[in-house]
Amino acid sequence: MLSDGKGYCIRLQSWASFWRRLFVVWYPRLSSAYAVVALAYQVAFIFNRTRYYTPWLHLLGQEIQRLTPNDAVRTLAAAIAG
Repeated sequence: MLSDGKGYCIRLQSWASFWRRLFVVWYPRLSSAYAVVALAYQVAFIFNRTRYYTPWLHLLGQEIQRLTPNDAVRTLAAAIAG
């Protein structure tokens, strides 16, 4: 243990304990909130309410486009034609 005789070790332990408690209390809440938001984005994407599949893609500005059967046939034909 680090100690300078002035309670440094005690303060370090109390800070570590504080951050550990903060993490244990808030991580499940934040993780659940993100999962709910991600689910909402995915459902909205399915029903054409948003152009973004996840919140991260929204932050990055990356759009996901659906591949229709006609698009698949054209892509495959172009790949075969070389």
